[in-house]
Amino acid sequence: MRSADPGLRWSPLAAVLLTMLLTGAAPARAADEAGALLMRMAAAMREQAYEGTLVYEHGDRLESMAIVHGYIDGREYERLRVLNGEPFEIIREGEKVTCVWPAERRMLVDQRPGDLLAPKPPRDLRALPPNYQAELGETARIAGRESRILRIRGEDRYRYGYRMWIDTETALLLRSDLIGREDMVYERIMFTHIEPLDTVGRERFQPSLEGEAYSRHGDPAADSTRLENPDWKVTDLPPGFRLVSHHNQAMPPHGEAVQHSVYTDGLASVSIFVEPAGTDAMPLRGLSRMGAVHAFGREVEGHQVTVVGEVPAATVKRIARGVRRR
Repeated sequence: MRSADPGLRWSPLAAVLLTMLLTGAAPARAADEAGALLMRMAAAMREQAYEGTLVYEHGDRLESMAIVHGYIDGREYERLRVLNGEPFEIIREGEKVTCVWPAERRMLVDQRPGDLLAPKPPRDLRALPPNYQAELGETARIAGRESRILRIRGEDRYRYGYRMWIDTETALLLRSDLIGREDMVYERIMFTHIEPLDTVGRERFQPSLEGEAYSRHGDPAADSTRLENPDWKVTDLPPGFRLVSHHNQAMPPHGEAVQHSVYTDGLASVSIFVEPAGTDAMPLRGLSRMGAVHAFGREVEGHQVTVVGEVPAATVKRIARGVRRR
């Protein structure tokens, strides 16, 4: 092997070491670049104002929605209107969520963490969770805008994978696929039109379907109490999952206090509901599935335990079987 400098010769060992260094550095740089793009997207989805139209495909259902999003005085606002089927509207102000059903003249106010639509990474995502691997793919056009494809793979059977199309200019998430085994797409969210906005006012987040004749249910300030020392805990969590929220909530229709806990691995989230047995006329026993969402229910010490989340069946089973009274 001869170099451009006749006085410099490579030994076989040096050539092998150089090859190892070069091939090892490229994946590391690619992983860092993928992680940086994911962080940029998480910030953009929280702070960027935009409006548009998207489609949400899950199972055999396809829904079209209009969305407007804003970040006002450090608080996130979002409003979704379903455009097909029965009119329905969801408005989020921070963690307060208002759902409006005009056909039933009914309005529900609730308080829950996370996003209105999944799959999306959490808004406070600061690093790629260790139980996932990410890589950057090719560029593509979504909603008339150039995007970069980001693939995220779960490292074990307790989490799904994601395929995300991220706007190269604004870092907004233009399309997201939730991926199961053998690359099966369980859910898809895709913008058909999106327009970034410089500013957006609070008036854009008032219910367009509101009226004094609506019956109002729920009041997150009165019905939800944050718990410091909950009565129930999980003794066997899948790797990477951690507790992020504990509340006692009065749940319809019975109005009894229900302990609601939320666990996350940084991308996927799981909710655990614990309530006295007998409050639900048809309690869940065993496994249930609707699209990518799995739920598992069992009775523990006179209480109904229900675990639900957009995670594989193995995740809700393991968590539910690990719930114990503290």
